[in-house]
Amino acid sequence: MMCSYKHMETRSWGTDYRGPLVIHASKGTKSVKRCHEVEAMFGRAGLPFPEGWPVRQQEYPLGRILAVGKLIDCAKMTPEMIARQSQMELAFGDWRPGRVVWIIASLRRVEHIPFKAKLGLWTVPPEIEARIAA
Repeated sequence: MMCSYKHMETRSWGTDYRGPLVIHASKGTKSVKRCHEVEAMFGRAGLPFPEGWPVRQQEYPLGRILAVGKLIDCAKMTPEMIARQSQMELAFGDWRPGRVVWIIASLRRVEHIPFKAKLGLWTVPPEIEARIAA
């Protein structure tokens, strides 16, 4: 999730959970975009490619907690909902009808914390929670 560029996460699944949420980058590179794909996303958003942005997959902060926020809602995507999204949200998400959007409030970056997470929602260990709160 690109905190300063978007405030929604697009997913293939929804949840009834509402509350604090940790954004974690998976350790795998399967879904990591190549540099030219990332540059194209920024272009579609009408933004220049940020100086200092990683250009190789090996430079991405994978396997790390990147941000925290509060999950306030989930909604199934419809063509009408998709049409209301900003150019920036559309550029940085997978907005196909039938997918789910997670609406996140109070999103903020945190120090990149190495952490081995699992797919889905999980409980943050107390020692990590303390680092995030600091």
